[in-house]
Amino acid sequence: MIHAFLLIVMVQGDIISQDMYFRSIHVCNDYAHALVHGQHKNIHHNTMVTAYCIPKKVNESTTVYDR
Repeated sequence: MIHAFLLIVMVQGDIISQDMYFRSIHVCNDYAHALVHGQHKNIHHNTMVTAYCIPKKVNESTTVYDR
């Protein structure tokens, strides 16, 4: 088992993604920030987007992104 950071993405309170793992909390937070503050073509500007990272233990066979 290794430690990684799981990116959770929610739209209007519903989890839409929880399958991206990152080695670094800083990289995970960069993606979370981009999702919350970025421009989304398919999401209305009043739609609430939330993204955050949590630490998780994963198997060595899990895909974990560096960037």
